[in-house]
Formats: sequence, structure tokens, C-alpha cells
Amino acid sequence: MIAIARTILYDPRWPWHAAAHLGATVKAANQYLRCQPRQYRHLFDAARP
Repeated sequence: MIAIARTILYDPRWPWHAAAHLGATVKAANQYLRCQPRQYRHLFDAARP
């Protein structure tokens, strides 16, 4: 847990990078869609109501 915490402190978007590397999508609320990384255009899956 400490290793993951240190990684996230170093790079707060590490979970997004890991998901993109593994080919997964991230369910995100609409307000977060504007901060999607440019190199991962299809990373976010818009939250459904």
C-alpha cells in the first residue's frame, strides 16, 4: 500500500495511465471529461445517470 501511495503522490494520474496501458476504460463523471489526457482520447467512459 505504501508503494502505491508513493506512486500516486509522485503522479496523481497514475491510475489513468495504468488503465490506459492495460486497455481499460475509466468511468468518470461528466465534469472530469475535460481533463482527459490527450494521448488517451478513449480512456474515459462517460458516467451514465
